[in-house]
Amino acid sequence: MGSQAQLVGPVSYSALKTWINDQEDYERRTGEPAPLTDEQRLAMAVLVSPQPLSPPALSLKQEGVDGMETDWVSRLMWFTQSYKDAIVPAKYDYEELPASIHGSPQWRTRCRLPREAPDLWFPDFNEPRPEDSVFPSKKASRQHAARCAIEWLISQGLMSSDGFHIKHALKSTATALASSASSTAFTTVRDNTPSARNPSQSRPRPLVAWPAEVSARPATEWRLGRAEEQASPDQGITATNVVGSRGNMSSFSERPPHSWSDGNDLKVSSIQQLDSLCKALKLGSPTYNLVPSGEGAENIFSGRIVFSPLSTKGGGTSVGRTLPEGVGEVHDVFTKKAAREKMAQSVLRYLMTAYEDVLDTRLGEVGAI
Repeated sequence: MGSQAQLVGPVSYSALKTWINDQEDYERRTGEPAPLTDEQRLAMAVLVSPQPLSPPALSLKQEGVDGMETDWVSRLMWFTQSYKDAIVPAKYDYEELPASIHGSPQWRTRCRLPREAPDLWFPDFNEPRPEDSVFPSKKASRQHAARCAIEWLISQGLMSSDGFHIKHALKSTATALASSASSTAFTTVRDNTPSARNPSQSRPRPLVAWPAEVSARPATEWRLGRAEEQASPDQGITATNVVGSRGNMSSFSERPPHSWSDGNDLKVSSIQQLDSLCKALKLGSPTYNLVPSGEGAENIFSGRIVFSPLSTKGGGTSVGRTLPEGVGEVHDVFTKKAAREKMAQSVLRYLMTAYEDVLDTRLGEVGAI
């Protein structure tokens, strides 16, 4: 027993190679295999037997670097945000089960990935132990569903085994690639501009008037009825109106060309670019209306940009301005800062396309002065 206890301990690969070389040398000299003890034969049998290779299992209680439990819902949302083309968030299906014998509610939640696995649900309620998917709270069941989806993404090689690194190819769709080759250099993660939805439209329609009382509505009431859009058709912003008023284009024209590149300039954010462009076009100040996307996930927002009413010379307030449907609108974006940036990118792209000829004319006038 004492000799067996001495054999247990750390063994380096170098020592193992030396032992193998000694065994092979003995066989070459004698023509017979080197004698082995029963323990050595057992160890060799374990070493040469095939072992299944699988990614390490992730636990719902896995501790992060900050000591907090992993937020799988936010992690999955972060994964969907990593694509360069349209955002396709995960979908959740909730099921409330009868109360347990202790009287507490029970929840089961399934998660679906419309882009990566549109025909699969995570977890599969037909799994051998469906009771593992039942939780006392809706939030916990949602976290479990997101974890199961992430485990599937890891098994497919779309995420690293620790769930912290994305491995899928960050490629745009054909629509996004075609739009990036146009005169506008701005790209958005969620391309909702009219030209992207309908390529036959060569130029988005101009901004229309939005009465001041409408701009004061809650952020959830974004869309106007047809009657409200047609109530004051002569008060909207058009390319002709912008050309007719000289405005202050100097601050816009004096910016270096790289400031209006693809939104990757670290010195000038898309929010700053939009603010300068709106001042140059006399559109008023953009307001970023954001609301939480829903329960179960923190720091995930949806929203839309609206324009604050312009002050008139007489001290009154003119009508506010609104954008075509889908422009300046985002859904399920992680953190307010990222949501505002993507909203600004969408509006920048629309304005630079809608008023391209106007901007060229005005910049030419400024250069001639």
